[in-house]
Amino acid sequence: MMAGATLARPVVFVPILRAGLGLLEGMLRVIPGPKSVISGLYRDEVTLRQVNYYCRLPADLAQSACSTAYPMLATGRSATEGRRF
Repeated sequence: MMAGATLARPVVFVPILRAGLGLLEGMLRVIPGPKSVISGLYRDEVTLRQVNYYCRLPADLAQSACSTAYPMLATGRSATEGRRF
C-alpha cells in the first residue's frame, strides 16, 4: 500500500486459531492498523464439517473488508465456514 493511501472500508483480519496466528504478523506488515479478531474452527471427525468453537467479531463487520488467515485451506470448507461470520 502506498504511503498516504486510504482504504474505502475498514479492514479486518480474521486468523483462524491456531495456525492462522502465524500469518497475522506478515499481514499487518502489508496493511498496518486494521482490526484483528480471532475465530476458532475444527473439523468434526465423523461428519467432516467445520465446527466454530470460538468467534468474537466486531458489530460493524458487515461494513468492513475481511481477510481470513489460515494456511491449511485444503478443501475450502474452513473458507466457506468463514462466510457465516
